[in-house]
Amino acid sequence: MVTNTVYAVKTTVNQEQAVANLVESAIKEKEKSEHGITAILVPEELRGYVLIEASFSEVIEQIIQNIPHARGLIKGELRLEEVEHFLTPKPSVTGIVDGSIIEIVSGPFKGHH
Repeated sequence: MVTNTVYAVKTTVNQEQAVANLVESAIKEKEKSEHGITAILVPEELRGYVLIEASFSEVIEQIIQNIPHARGLIKGELRLEEVEHFLTPKPSVTGIVDGSIIEIVSGPFKGHH
């Protein structure tokens, strides 16, 4: 069985999502066995990069040649452990524990404690 690896594609800053969308469009036509790409990730805190999980890097290099704002494939591979923290959602509220007094500032309960 082929194990997938995560590769980093350098992009123009603020064009990460556009590059990811174009990669997705490029592979939609093909069978998965032809491209080997299983995931595309655009971490918000990793500006200028798109992470692509695939079974081999050559197909990524071919696809990004025709994609504007894709600057190239970074040499080397990333282990899943190195990118796992990008997959865990950040809590929207931090620092609140049982017994905290809070004020609701929006919504139907606005102004209540």
